[in-house]
Amino acid sequence: MAKLQAFVGQPLNFPVVAKDEDPGTSLTYALAGTVPAGMTIDARTGTISWTPPETVEAAPLAIQVTATDNGTPPQVTTVEVSGQLDDDHAQFTYLTAGFSDGEKLIAWLNDRLANTKIVLKVGDKVKASELEFVVEAIDIEGIVIRLPKSRQRLELGQHLRQGKILPDGPRVPPPPAPAVPLESPTSTARN
Repeated sequence: MAKLQAFVGQPLNFPVVAKDEDPGTSLTYALAGTVPAGMTIDARTGTISWTPPETVEAAPLAIQVTATDNGTPPQVTTVEVSGQLDDDHAQFTYLTAGFSDGEKLIAWLNDRLANTKIVLKVGDKVKASELEFVVEAIDIEGIVIRLPKSRQRLELGQHLRQGKILPDGPRVPPPPAPAVPLESPTSTARN
């Protein structure tokens, strides 16, 4: 089973799947043991839903899930779903600069949790928390990023969760292939 990955303040939907070999039976899911405040599970689908409150500290997670069939007598299986609750670096990573280095435009992202600076160029791939994106464009006032399901504009002073959704546009073209030198044709004298 995949590991659960949650981020403080961000919604989580994590499917837990069990299978009953007996034909015609259905399963009901439930959380067991110590359950974090606000965490729920869809009894029919097994999807865990939770938005960890900002008052919760980053820590390892271990949640028990039971699957009970509707047989007679009912059979119950319990599994432990483990994972990690992390701080939301995307919420604390701000676009702080856009400028020209003389040849191309560059932007800076500052992760205030990790106290790090990321220098961005067009085409760079970035990951912060669960957000993964490619930098499509940079100007002195902001950047355009492409996430798997959207394009967003991020202005100076905004954190990564504050991007404004843009209409879908062309994808960043791949960098051109390196130039292949052509050899000049040799002429042959015919007699």
